[in-house]
Amino acid sequence: MILVLREIIIKAINGDSASEQKLIRICSDFAQAYLNSRTKKDAYLLSLLSASPKDLAMDCIADLFEKREGKLVIIEEYFGPVLEKSEKQSELQTHLRRLVFSKVNENLYNYYRAFDPSLGKIIRNIKRVFKEDEIEGLAYNPESGLISACEESRALPLMPYDLIEVKLNSEFKSTLNTKDILIKLSEIFQTHNYYRGEIKINLFAEVVRRLHQFYAEEGDHFNFSEHEDIRNKELKELIKKSVKKVQLDLHTSYVAKEKMTDEDFSKYFLVAEKVLNGDYVKGIENGKSYFEHFSDIVSNASKEEYRENHRKYVEYFVKISRYKFIQSLKNEE
Repeated sequence: MILVLREIIIKAINGDSASEQKLIRICSDFAQAYLNSRTKKDAYLLSLLSASPKDLAMDCIADLFEKREGKLVIIEEYFGPVLEKSEKQSELQTHLRRLVFSKVNENLYNYYRAFDPSLGKIIRNIKRVFKEDEIEGLAYNPESGLISACEESRALPLMPYDLIEVKLNSEFKSTLNTKDILIKLSEIFQTHNYYRGEIKINLFAEVVRRLHQFYAEEGDHFNFSEHEDIRNKELKELIKKSVKKVQLDLHTSYVAKEKMTDEDFSKYFLVAEKVLNGDYVKGIENGKSYFEHFSDIVSNASKEEYRENHRKYVEYFVKISRYKFIQSLKNEE
């Protein structure tokens, strides 16, 4: 079994049509799974494409199977050194996934540029700002394409870019210029310094593009920046109700099934309520990290204990509560 994928790749490179078809199916499955994982983030783009996820997956990987003189030149070029070093099936699968995911990302970016030329403009503007100005605490590496915090530790976990989007979302206005957006990104990295502040420029451009789309005047999304007259008391009450509803809905799945104690479960939702208040209610603990909110509830918890035992639950419950709150806010509107 160890050599199955190796043999398929080698035979496909050398023109065996049956092996080529097997490799295409494997790559298509990887591409479709990856597209499914991005469906929520790329809903706007995918809604513009008439292709089914399966057809889109095939379109994205088609370039990988370019032939010259009967050989798969891109596969051969990529796997030439890999086949010599990698002996395990798992290693070859990892390399193949990376190749497929990279090709899918490349094609999604091309689709974005075709359907929304503003994405290319956003990237050019970001590069221009870094070329012409200095953003305190932030640097851009043209070779790697990475925007990163100037002071970072490679040992820290990478800051998820959906969390970057959430944090940028709470202060985003469509009138912000590119420099202001980058300054806010630097502040996010500084505030959440228990993560490694780093994001690819094309991913950050997608985040900015999505937020512009989210707050577009013709969109059906709630625009926080245009409804600042909503009283803090009303927001706090709506947050409390939203968090309580999620807590009740998930109680059976976590407490009744003994995945955690009722005490811990309740603490996580107290944290979720504090996080949402900090993000959306003016003047209430704005800028605090999840851990700082957690420490307010569990005063003797260390960062290590939080990361090891609590962070995944806190972040998940906050995510679900945030979604419920935004849906409730739209309904209130």
